[in-house]
Amino acid sequence: MNALTVVFAALCIFAIGYRFYGLFIANKVLNLNDARVTPAVKYSDGHDYVDTNKYVLFGHHFAAIAAAGPLLGPVLAAQFGYMPGLLWILIGCVLAGGVHDMVVLFASVRHRGQSLAYIASQEIDKTTGSVAAWAVLAILLLTLAGLSIAVVNAIGTAVFASSVGGGGLGNLINTGIRRNDVAMILSGTAALMAMALLLDNLMAFCERRMGRRDSSRRPGRHAILRRRLTAGAAAVLVAALCLPSLLPKDTSSTLVLYDGEFSEVQLVNRMVQQLVEDRTGLEVNILDPMTSINNFKELTAREPSCDLMYTWDGTILTTFLGLDTSDIPAGQSLYDFVNGRIGEQYGARMLGKIGVDNTYSIGVTQAVMDTYHPAAISDLAPIAGELRFGAEQDFYTDAGSMKYGPFVAFYGLQFQEAIQVDIMLKYTAIKSGSYDVMVVYATDGLNKDANLTILEDDKSFFPEYNGVLTVRDGLFEDFADRAPELEQTLELLTGQFTNEVMSELTYRVDVLGEDVDLVAADYLHTLGLL
Repeated sequence: MNALTVVFAALCIFAIGYRFYGLFIANKVLNLNDARVTPAVKYSDGHDYVDTNKYVLFGHHFAAIAAAGPLLGPVLAAQFGYMPGLLWILIGCVLAGGVHDMVVLFASVRHRGQSLAYIASQEIDKTTGSVAAWAVLAILLLTLAGLSIAVVNAIGTAVFASSVGGGGLGNLINTGIRRNDVAMILSGTAALMAMALLLDNLMAFCERRMGRRDSSRRPGRHAILRRRLTAGAAAVLVAALCLPSLLPKDTSSTLVLYDGEFSEVQLVNRMVQQLVEDRTGLEVNILDPMTSINNFKELTAREPSCDLMYTWDGTILTTFLGLDTSDIPAGQSLYDFVNGRIGEQYGARMLGKIGVDNTYSIGVTQAVMDTYHPAAISDLAPIAGELRFGAEQDFYTDAGSMKYGPFVAFYGLQFQEAIQVDIMLKYTAIKSGSYDVMVVYATDGLNKDANLTILEDDKSFFPEYNGVLTVRDGLFEDFADRAPELEQTLELLTGQFTNEVMSELTYRVDVLGEDVDLVAADYLHTLGLL
């Protein structure tokens, strides 16, 4: 769906809600009277009661309902999809948030601007007022706690993502956390703080400019001219920021990808970019990182916003299709089954396997290796009671067969502890000695940095997770005239990797800090493809 369509529909819904539902609440429920003087005017003292400029007042009221919406909206959309987030904002603002804030403001204005607790004590009794005061305090504490969590997540995923650098501040901070790179975290945070201070000062300046002036003094010509120039400059700035996104873009010679959150995806994307631009007349545009779930949604949408993505056939099976290995017919490979399903359901298809099998792996610390010398997962059975097991939250869910419960039952393991850990912090936790055994990914270069030994999955519990390029429906037909060799170019990556090779490449990026573009180009040169 086009973004302008969503914006227009949202504006229409808000306009209808304001025109009809707002009037109903105002006239039929609250019986508002324009002739009544507000406490700000009646008790004006320049301190507690201040007759405020209407634009500043609107800003305060808007902030009450919008709250952290601009911050959390993109995060909700990224986590749950744009439609649930959109419905939450539209329905919640019109039917819940707007009514709540309007009624509370109305009650406060009718009671000299006092709080809900005071109003409850006056209209009901003092006991109810005290209960209301504690209830409001509890709600505020819970709100602040929830908001703080959401804000932290938002900073890591969405805040000013396109404003600073190609990958955005969120990606910079997330990557720094994952790599335990303090300098990277601080640089992203410092930039974010600088932008926040700048915006805060800008808003303070605007508020001062719009503040109420002495009504006995008419603004002079110079003041009026400054206001008009300021308004004109603001309009030009808004137009400069918005128009590029509204203008039609020539995409006929551009291949579009979304970058990934992890270095393996970033490396493959850069190799695709370099190969395609070197061997065809196409330009490759790699957009800011997106989660794999949302990337797949964009790839298979009715109007796709990207042309291909790098992922794994096991991920498509479990995460995108919502199936499990038990759904695969006997005698059919996971790759062939998944390729057939996404072709039937979405018209998409996978190209050849690049050679990476980035499946779940069980890694043990050097201390475990020195003490017990395990070579395979089965070797952990007699010693599991002495070991602490860690994995990200998703591994402990009940959805699917490749989770903690089926895993320990399959291998007969009973660990001393089984603790959840944030996926971005697990390597830091391993280095600190918090865990002995950890679920990791086979090609992650941080395994080497943490000095983990990957145990053999000797009973083949975990399925294959073959790395593949997945292309949208009609991609090669759309580029048949401009780049007839596109499919053959992409297939050059088929079979060019092993887990060991990819681990070394991600190690160079994540641990040694080498530039991902240079690492990708270096490997292509090694293969003789550039």
